[in-house]
Amino acid sequence: TTVLTAHVFKGAVEQEITSAGVVANSLGTIKWYKGSSTTAVATAKTYEVKASTVTNSEVYTCQLEQ
Repeated sequence: TTVLTAHVFKGAVEQEITSAGVVANSLGTIKWYKGSSTTAVATAKTYEVKASTVTNSEVYTCQLEQ
């Protein structure tokens, strides 16, 4: 198991992200995607990946969305 963590910077200043993935100053929300899926698997600051959900390798992406 591993935990992925999102970080958002505005200029050189890291922005606060709630555990629910909401970024301070109304910048948006963090959404996590697995592989080439266009459907978010989570909306949160962190995302836990368990070995049982990955066959060989997998790509996870987080996006800041309005």
